Amino acid sequence: MKRLLFVCALAGLGLFGFAGACNLLNPSLTRVGGNNVYGAELQNNTGANFLAHSFKVAFVDASGTVVETRSGVPGCLRSWQNGASDFFSVRSSLAAGATTAAIGSLDLTSPLVVGTTVPTAASLSAVTAATPPLAAANSGGVASMTVAGTLKNNDAVTLANPNVCVVVFNSSGQVVLTQRQSLASLAAGAQTSFSFSVSVPDSAAAVSRVVIWVDGIEGEAPTTPVQATATLSVTTPTATNTAAATNTPPPPTATNTAVPTATNTAAPTATNTPLPTDTPTTLPTATNTAVPTATNTSLPTDTPTTLPTATNTAVPTATNTAVPTATNTAAPTATNTPLPTDTPTTLPTATNTA
Repeated sequence: MKRLLFVCALAGLGLFGFAGACNLLNPSLTRVGGNNVYGAELQNNTGANFLAHSFKVAFVDASGTVVETRSGVPGCLRSWQNGASDFFSVRSSLAAGATTAAIGSLDLTSPLVVGTTVPTAASLSAVTAATPPLAAANSGGVASMTVAGTLKNNDAVTLANPNVCVVVFNSSGQVVLTQRQSLASLAAGAQTSFSFSVSVPDSAAAVSRVVIWVDGIEGEAPTTPVQATATLSVTTPTATNTAAATNTPPPPTATNTAVPTATNTAAPTATNTPLPTDTPTTLPTATNTAVPTATNTSLPTDTPTTLPTATNTAVPTATNTAVPTATNTAAPTATNTPLPTDTPTTLPTATNTA
């Protein structure tokens, strides 16, 4: 535990009776993203109890020159009781390389109110702090830590405006950073669950222990803070990666294949087959047989052989051609035949046949 002693110059505030010391404990300067964050714990050994206070931090460069000063830095807790500690942190506005050290102290230019806290029976439970897998060494990356838990007001009066403060410690026990979150007031016997994110260094060594503090207001005074150490856990990206893999075999592949195959094959096959098979065969067969047989018998000897051959071939090809061919042939043949000398015998024969 690193400890620095500061004589609290309270005489200027009219508090001549307090000649104690403030102990600066566990300070650290940690890179978080592109800036350095100074965190520390200030222990009150003044013999006085305070209900309002703030801190001051000076950042220095490699040459020891103060390059940035931050005043009025709020503490993690509302109160700063004798013998107790408060925690605080502040981020430099300069690039990480521009600051190499920092030092914190009580800000004597801000309000410093003397008073005693109100005891409380508020309690914390199921407090957790979850981070993604963190890097072994701090290279300036940032990770999101989710802090969650339940706060219950066990008092008989309302716990007004409770604050939940997160204090992150590194593996050396130094304060890395703090973050405070306000909750809604809790009636007597009521409880509430909370969950919020804290930006922490992407470094396992920088996030070694997490402690949650809570205080509120009862009447007009701050309550005595209560605390709980969070259970640390690491959330793996298993759920996220599974969802990405699910998208790889796209559902449209199975759907598109099944729909066109079943529909296109069945519809044309059943409809097209019966139409050409039944109709063309029956109609030309009955008509073509009767017409050429009766007509070709009464023609001269060398004609019958040619006529049926040409007529039978054309009729099956088209239905409309067969019907007019039989009718038109009979009429001209019977009329033209009587003209030659040896035909009179044939005329009555052709007529009776028709």
